[in-house]
Amino acid sequence: MRRAKPDRNKAEIAEAARACGCCWIDQDVYAGFDAVLVAPNGIHIVEVKASVNYKLTDSEIMTKAMVENVGQKYNVVITVEEVLKLAGRM
Repeated sequence: MRRAKPDRNKAEIAEAARACGCCWIDQDVYAGFDAVLVAPNGIHIVEVKASVNYKLTDSEIMTKAMVENVGQKYNVVITVEEVLKLAGRM
């Protein structure tokens, strides 16, 4: 199995989340999402993608279904602005 490469914007998005006072907890390649974002407005499951033309992997599709099945949101972010908005910082 080939190891997935992190999206090129992941480090910048994680740093922005941390800089605004949130906790960004990276997940391993098998989690089906990139990070848990702990913000004053809640705890969020976050998947980072590099462009609007993204495609979820099989693992991400499965995790998204499980998260949504219990009434929560699987958040896909592409930009720093999106993660700040998700965290309630914009």
